[in-house]
Amino acid sequence: MKTIKKLSIPFLFAALLLPCACNQKPPTRAPEAEAAAKPAFAPLGGRIGKHNRIYAFETDAATAAMAQPGSKVDVLTAFDDAVKKNQQTEAATATLMQEVDVIDVIQEGGKRYLLLRISPIEAQHIALVPVKNIKIILRREGDGNIYPLPLASRAALEEKRK
Repeated sequence: MKTIKKLSIPFLFAALLLPCACNQKPPTRAPEAEAAAKPAFAPLGGRIGKHNRIYAFETDAATAAMAQPGSKVDVLTAFDDAVKKNQQTEAATATLMQEVDVIDVIQEGGKRYLLLRISPIEAQHIALVPVKNIKIILRREGDGNIYPLPLASRAALEEKRK
């Protein structure tokens, strides 16, 4: 029995490596089968870009009506208790991303979605924020500026007014 086991292991390796040793190519699928294997979102594939992600954000009717594929948006988030002043917390807003590409605007089941092209790091940032706290702001066409924006709060606004 031991000799059979010793013989069977090298035999299995030889059987597995034989096609490689003969430089045989693995079988390929027919073009029809290859097309059927693609996911439903395949039409977006060419528009995502290398190393990017698509984020589908549900938005209001007004933003969806103004945004078009090719538009640029900023992504903001609101925190209910971000700034501490005199031992009290205060609401604040931070800009997560600027100059984000709108890939498409989709309406499905009475809901409107903006498909945004984001980087993997931006995807991590956006995943940290509850969806209800994310706001999409449409940018003016041609405004390619990236602005250094501090955290905005009521206290900061009041200090500017003084």
